Amino acid sequence: MDRMGQPNEKPAFDYMIKYSPYDNVAAKNYPAMLIQVSLNDSQVPYWEGTKFAAKLRDENGPERLLLKSQ
Repeated sequence: MDRMGQPNEKPAFDYMIKYSPYDNVAAKNYPAMLIQVSLNDSQVPYWEGTKFAAKLRDENGPERLLLKSQ
């Protein structure tokens, strides 16, 4: 078993989904954010930050300040 658990096992999936930033975005007022990503990160690809920013924009509307940096 790997360190984070197996997401194909229901108890592990239920636990992991609780702390997933992407899966826990809700339609509410978030503060202004700067989302930083790295092209050289071997664990989290740069497009994950882009997906997170897009989901925040979808939930909160374009009038909220949201910056993304690479």
